[in-house]
Amino acid sequence: NDLGPKMKISAKKATPLGLKLSTEQAALGVTKSSMPKMQLSDNYWTILTGPQVGTLPSAKASVEAASELLARISLDLGSKVSAMPMLEKKLIVLESADSRFPVAECALVFAQVGVMLSDDDVRILAANFPTDRPGFINSRDLRNVLKLQKSLQ
Repeated sequence: NDLGPKMKISAKKATPLGLKLSTEQAALGVTKSSMPKMQLSDNYWTILTGPQVGTLPSAKASVEAASELLARISLDLGSKVSAMPMLEKKLIVLESADSRFPVAECALVFAQVGVMLSDDDVRILAANFPTDRPGFINSRDLRNVLKLQKSLQ
């Protein structure tokens, strides 16, 4: 292992993000102690320790690679008639209710609208449009960024 020993830590949020403020709840007659605490999905951290700590890739390089990839995808989609609406429909049909789209299907769906993605391109998309589950892309965010990119051209 180039980065030394690893430890994994898991934590759960105590409350969902959408809870109203306590004062709003109190105005409705709900006391803080009676508000249910919901267990949400895990958060995972990996802590690297040891004398040998490798160099991690810079965030700037990742952002630049994602920006170049999105610009290329947007150009490819713009050069084909109705490719963007077709891609949107495919992503919406294949995504889950919480906008998760399987990474394994990414290259195939883009190829169906005429945009060829390499495995590295798919990894860049997965890294820049993450979800709370590995192996999925946040397709809603991806669609919104591609629409914005297209409008800027």
